[in-house]
Amino acid sequence: MNQISKITLLLLLTSYVQASKHIVTNSLLHLVVQDTSNIKPSTLAAFVVGNQTSVVGTTRVKTSALQYPPPPQKLKTKQKKKTTPLFGTRQDAKYIIPQPFTTPKRPSSSLHQSSSSTEETTIIRNELPLDFPRRNDALAAIAAVRKACTVTRQIQPLRGATTSSKSEIATVTKADLSPVTVGDFASQALILHHLHATFPSDSFIAEESSEALKLDNVLSNTILQAIMELKEEGVPSNVQELMDSIDLGQTYNKDGSTKEGGAGIKRRVWCLDPIDGTKGFLRGKLDGGQYAVALALLEDGKPTIGILGCPNLPVSTNDDQYEWTDDETGENNHHSRGCIFVASKGGGCFQLPLFPSEDEEESSCRRVRVTRKDGLEGDVEKARFCVGVEKAIADAQGYANAIAKSLHGPDAIDPTTDSIIQSTKMDSQAKYAVLARAGAEIYLRLPKPGYVEWIWDHAAGNVVITEAGGQMTDVDGNDIDFSLGAKLSPNVRGILGSNGGRVHEAVVNAYCELTKEEE
Repeated sequence: MNQISKITLLLLLTSYVQASKHIVTNSLLHLVVQDTSNIKPSTLAAFVVGNQTSVVGTTRVKTSALQYPPPPQKLKTKQKKKTTPLFGTRQDAKYIIPQPFTTPKRPSSSLHQSSSSTEETTIIRNELPLDFPRRNDALAAIAAVRKACTVTRQIQPLRGATTSSKSEIATVTKADLSPVTVGDFASQALILHHLHATFPSDSFIAEESSEALKLDNVLSNTILQAIMELKEEGVPSNVQELMDSIDLGQTYNKDGSTKEGGAGIKRRVWCLDPIDGTKGFLRGKLDGGQYAVALALLEDGKPTIGILGCPNLPVSTNDDQYEWTDDETGENNHHSRGCIFVASKGGGCFQLPLFPSEDEEESSCRRVRVTRKDGLEGDVEKARFCVGVEKAIADAQGYANAIAKSLHGPDAIDPTTDSIIQSTKMDSQAKYAVLARAGAEIYLRLPKPGYVEWIWDHAAGNVVITEAGGQMTDVDGNDIDFSLGAKLSPNVRGILGSNGGRVHEAVVNAYCELTKEEE
């Protein structure tokens, strides 16, 4: 075969790959190119061999490794910088195929400056690793969460309601007296609409319903207006579509059983809390109001993907300034505040920027890990708590302070505030994210007796913390079963997340000793 014929064959194969919109399978032939000395690199740039991004001077092109669309190549000619979204997508008949990016190797750098963690982080340019488990699912979910975070961040007030002022944001009150905001409805509509269009066979369990909207046209139109300001395709375009999207998540009864007969979760189900930490959301940006958009994929009742969108969390792992400063605006803090944490079973946990930047460092996604476990007694004494702001909800009986004394000694509590000295107070599942990147070691949720947890309050955090190397159980040390429906077992008396090891064991033992004394 002469050189012209070889080039022609290569171009035909390229056209076939582009036309098919699918990854070329192993059934295709192996093309052998014995002499490529006269073939320009650009001619072969559409092909990928293994993890390489170009084929120049190779003697075999394995077509089973070809990918569509072809990743960008490092060519000798200088290219102009183009603005590219972090997660570009291409519509396919079955799902959205993410546009791959090159992931050049970069030297590892220390993720944590504290002596408690010396793990190194993996830095990857712009994208999740190509071998990330359930990558297509994760990318579609990240795109949906990013939409929701963008809208809710714009809606959240700078300061919450006080005795002398009213919050800028309208709320409605549910039967359990918990507030629901425009942001809750907008977030749920955006995410479920996006995922349903991408995975039409999947089911959903989500917190909100459209009942309140059916009686309030002003509220419905306010939510729709907030969504339309995104100026993006693939969002609800009218009030009916808005309500239908919200109600995709209403697949369960009030007692948490599924509407299919209470058989529990047996297939692919997306579980969503559109704004976890609504009171933090209403507290406002300047008063440290943290919240999270929490999304998880459950497969046969087991959480396999966890995504936490944390619009107010600092990007830097060493920054503990959780409140916005007076000079911060939504325009000037895009690169310093706002994170998305994504984890998949067997793939680790990564932190991505909420707002992608062209800057190489800021556009990187980083693998995060919990504080290193040295197996020493000092691990327990130094362990930092990350606790809820609303003590009546997060620690109804005051056990957390007693546990802290057991771990840290009698001086563990600040007498002026009745708070754990080695602790950070924060709303929402953002606490799981802080633990995942070694900002604390212990998360405790101890609600009032008889309260039964909803799965959307912990499913995403479960994958994030465990894939970062931590551990999550109930406070009695038992694994948590997410397969029962929309609620956890009533036997779950509380939730414990930690960096694992001696710390986790010490907290479980302290809790058991406390409750044993009261029985």
